Amino acid sequence: MVVIFTKRDCAKCEWLKQRVKPSKDVLFYTIDDEEHSQDEVELASEALAYIMWHEKELLTPIAVVLPGGEVITSAIQIAKRVEEKQ
Repeated sequence: MVVIFTKRDCAKCEWLKQRVKPSKDVLFYTIDDEEHSQDEVELASEALAYIMWHEKELLTPIAVVLPGGEVITSAIQIAKRVEEKQ
């Protein structure tokens, strides 16, 4: 599972969304969006807790690979990682 955090009006986020499609293993979580399911909120909470525990700066886009907690903060590297997992 890869949780990808994005924000509105983020050029790198939009670039990534054009190249990576959501699936059962790839979840896009728009930080400032209020339209999320309970499962999405729980996954996002787990991923954000990991980031905060390891003192990563919350830049977008950012991906957390679950389980394991690998954190990726480059749109290009996120796209490559998702391609590898498919």
